[in-house]
Amino acid sequence: MIDHLAIFHLPGQADRAMLSAANLTQPGQLDPTLMDYQRFAGVHVFTVLPGRVAPTLALEQLYAVTAEVARRVDGRVQDASSHDLDPAAV
Repeated sequence: MIDHLAIFHLPGQADRAMLSAANLTQPGQLDPTLMDYQRFAGVHVFTVLPGRVAPTLALEQLYAVTAEVARRVDGRVQDASSHDLDPAAV
């Protein structure tokens, strides 16, 4: 991920953001190199639709990255209503 305006972006084609991640309670305080050793009240991972790839692919990528972040910080993947989200729901 690359740092831009205190939010981290996963670059896609032509280095344009595919998805972004931010510390939910302290934006700008999410360093991927240190996140394994930090605690978070929440991490917001998001993308813009429609985007540069098909919406289904974008959502699959979004879920994959979100699940990896959750695994690294011992967290859970939830939807906007705070319900656990799994690949089938995506």
